[in-house]
Amino acid sequence: MDWMHEHELRRVNQIKLSLPSSGEEALAARERIQKRIAARRAARTPAAA
Repeated sequence: MDWMHEHELRRVNQIKLSLPSSGEEALAARERIQKRIAARRAARTPAAA
């Protein structure tokens, strides 16, 4: 990115740092999946009893 000015590089860096990392996205997805699984199990348990 040699063609960018210093202030543009700083802004791009700020934007990149504000975005979630791939690890954070994977963790959030895993948590959402676990919540859906738990909700499915909770909904299924009273019907089976």
